[in-house]
Amino acid sequence: MGGTLDLVERGIVGLEPHGDGLHIAPVPLSEVPGSSFSISYLGHRDIRIRFRPGRLGISVPPSPLGPVPLVLPGNRHERIAAGQERWFRLPKG
Repeated sequence: MGGTLDLVERGIVGLEPHGDGLHIAPVPLSEVPGSSFSISYLGHRDIRIRFRPGRLGISVPPSPLGPVPLVLPGNRHERIAAGQERWFRLPKG
């Protein structure tokens, strides 16, 4: 079961934690209508990631911790503050 989750997180959503932020580089697959899961990163717990064709939603629960840095396709750097939810359009494959 862990291998299936790893396939979704890293293989399809392209999720990789790095020092400069959480790198997300999804593979555009029309066969995968979407996925949703939670992760912990930089002390934040239950960061919710929603992946839909052409869109990516990330919500960070309220906490006293700083923002969560992201690196999206095209080396686009974003930050999501605790208590925020943001949606991003993804480039078409």
